[in-house]
Order: sequence, then C-alpha cells, then structure tokens
Amino acid sequence: MKYIIGNWKSNFGEKDISIWFEKLSQYLNKNKTEFTNLIIVICPPFLYLPQVANLISKHKLPIHIGAQNISAYQNGAYTGEVNAQQIKEYASYVLIGHSERRKYLQENDNQLNEKVKRATEMGICPVYCISELGNNIPQEVTIVAYEPIFAIGTGKADTSVNANCIAEKIKALDSNRKVIYGGSVNQYNIDDFLKESNIDGVLPGKTSLDPQIFGEMLINASKT
Repeated sequence: MKYIIGNWKSNFGEKDISIWFEKLSQYLNKNKTEFTNLIIVICPPFLYLPQVANLISKHKLPIHIGAQNISAYQNGAYTGEVNAQQIKEYASYVLIGHSERRKYLQENDNQLNEKVKRATEMGICPVYCISELGNNIPQEVTIVAYEPIFAIGTGKADTSVNANCIAEKIKALDSNRKVIYGGSVNQYNIDDFLKESNIDGVLPGKTSLDPQIFGEMLINASKT
C-alpha cells in the first residue's frame, strides 16, 4: 500500500472545501479507477474536520482524514489547544513536526515527543516530518515523512534516487517504519517517487489544493 497524504496547510474556507470535493468527485467519476493499492488522506485545518468528514461520506470517497497538528497535552485547561481525544472523533492520522511549525512556532523535540505520545495513546497514527537524517524520530513513530527544506513549496523536488537513499537509511534504523516523501510532489513526478523501493508514499502540499491535480496524482499512483 502507498500513502497519498494531502496537506492543505492554512488554506480554504467552508465554500472552497465544498467545491474541492465536488470537483474531485466529478473528476474521479469520469476517470473510473480502483484505489485498492492506496491509502488516501486529506489534512484540512482543524476548523473543517467535521465538514470534510461529511463531504467524504456524501461523495462516497475512499479518503481518510488527518489533522495538521495535535496538542502535547491531554484534556484540561489549555486554551486554544486541540487534543488527541477531540481529534480522534474525526481523524485517524496526524502530521507532527512539520518544518513550518518547527520554524515559525519553534517546536522542539521534547514537544514533538509529547505530541507523538498523545496521538498514539488515542490510536491516531502520527506522520512524523523530518527534513534531514539528523532529526530525532520518536520510537513510537511508524510513518516518517522526509521533506527537505529546499523542496517545500519551491517547485524543486529532491531527486527520487536521493529520496530513496534517505528512506533506506531511515528504515535501516527501524525496518517496521514506512517512509513517504514530501516537497514539490506533483502529477508529473509522483510516479518517480512511488517506483522507488524504499518510498511508501508522498505528502503533497500545494498540489493537493487543486482537486484535478490531486485526482491526477491519485490515478497515476494507482497505476504504479
């Protein structure tokens, strides 16, 4: 199975999301494809988790939901936090350690370790993002997303050969881990990454915002 995990980041409003799902559904209905070899995940902003759940059901799409972040704390007096028990109502995956949060919100290894613990305690699968081999990976993590800084949002992806080499080294530390690649993934290069022996999926950001491009990536991935 290959993972296709779309990260919408801080984009879209309620109307935009309804349109996105309508267009994706129309595109996939015109291009009948079985996705039995894929695990498809969409990570919307917290505010829209319920709406996304409803739209997936409405359009009968084979899509799972992921959150973009999770609190390092459990239930309690933590104003502004969204905890694992709350997220579990809608999402089965969560992104942790994305480079943008490390950069802009100064998230450190101790905080990220706690987030991983909170996620796994509630049965939510953490997708742990790293930008280089030197980054710490908590023991509980089973899916690692390798996202080199230079490739995020720049349109300049890493080579599939180098990404595969990084993935191989990550797996050498724990053979049970899956490794996915993120950073300027699109409908044209997705096959190159998915054909590599150590890459178990991709984490598109910008290209996941376009329902047709995302649909094309799904169809291309289903044939890999």
